[in-house]
Amino acid sequence: MRVKDWICLAVATVAVATVATAVLAPQGGAAQPVIPVQGQRQVACPVGDPAFGPTTVAAAAQTELTVWQVGSEATAPALSAELEDPAQPVVAVGDQSLGAVSTSSQHGKVQAVVCRPPISNGWWNGVWVTESQRSSLILTNIDSTAAVVTISLQGEAGPLETTGLRDLEIPRFSTRVVALNSYLTAEEPISVVLKASQGRLMATLRSQGDLGTDWQQSAAAPAVLSVIPWSPAGEGNRLLFLTNPSSDRRAEVQVEALGLEQSYVIAGAEEVSVAPGATARVELSQALRGQGVGLRVTSTQPVSATLVATGPDLAGLSAQPGLGGGIVLPVVPGASLALANPTPDPITLTIARRDAEGSEVGLEEIVLAEGSLEAPLAGDAGSIMLTASGPDLRVALVLSRIGQTEGLALAPLGVGGAAGLNIAIAYRPTVG
Repeated sequence: MRVKDWICLAVATVAVATVATAVLAPQGGAAQPVIPVQGQRQVACPVGDPAFGPTTVAAAAQTELTVWQVGSEATAPALSAELEDPAQPVVAVGDQSLGAVSTSSQHGKVQAVVCRPPISNGWWNGVWVTESQRSSLILTNIDSTAAVVTISLQGEAGPLETTGLRDLEIPRFSTRVVALNSYLTAEEPISVVLKASQGRLMATLRSQGDLGTDWQQSAAAPAVLSVIPWSPAGEGNRLLFLTNPSSDRRAEVQVEALGLEQSYVIAGAEEVSVAPGATARVELSQALRGQGVGLRVTSTQPVSATLVATGPDLAGLSAQPGLGGGIVLPVVPGASLALANPTPDPITLTIARRDAEGSEVGLEEIVLAEGSLEAPLAGDAGSIMLTASGPDLRVALVLSRIGQTEGLALAPLGVGGAAGLNIAIAYRPTVG
């Protein structure tokens, strides 16, 4: 090939390369579009028996929501809703920030939950099934197809043999109350596991008797690291229940208090051994000395953990996932927030207060290093939007009074929705 031909070929190659680079290279400095995430969130709320006291179900969202009693028509869309003494469990649907709270005075005691999306698996620990304390699972199917569940029970020595708790059917749009005392009585508290082979349910544990009344949501799935947002301050017993779901491996567990100034291993809970398929009880009252703290539970095998407070009233609070996204909650008069940060990095909780029309009327930030605290919530109307700067913050509502009724209720928030969540779309030229 002649020199002239080589030169022409080189020029052509450079030209092609330049064009390809211009087409394929990302454009530096180009603004990336930000798209707000939109979607729906659905939660279900238990209700009390009006014969034993009033119930209020309140819900709030950033944009709009609708609510209905199971089997009834939905309300018109609104920013918030409140139902007094509903006859059936309540369903709320709204944007991804939606939050709802069900509060009730039953038998002269206090109970409350932050309503949750339906579940297919559930875990409850520290469940009393004695002559003087009766516990039931309230199972509500809010879907248009039947749900089928199996309930298993575990005690201090391992699985408990019962009949009649397999393949229970809950027809569509209906509620079934499974009275656990009808299947067994036990001197020591037990653990309860629910698994759905078909469908999903609102599942709430209800306990009533001499110890008090309580509604309790399912714990997070068994894990080697669990966080319980709060062990409340005050008199009474503080009992930690640990359940090992493994069929063949023992779990060695350590429990730490997430103090406001420092975290420390709790005396008597340095090394708790839980046999396969069994539940262990750890007495924390003497070690905590009436102080309010969050709890961090670490284990060699996944365990399920629940703190139960007894005294003037009964209240259980299980290990929970981090708040994650944001959530809007209706203001509950007299409530406070319990916060627990199990990580060494500070987390900021932003509380935006809104009036009944949804306008922001106040902003507060709480910066929490590793540890826990209880923060009072002022106000008796409107709503609050909670957003955390990190995914590991655990949050629970603490209630000691509903109206003129005194008691204790611990209501974990669990995973939030997606309040204020936006996604930036980046252009990747090498992807078709």
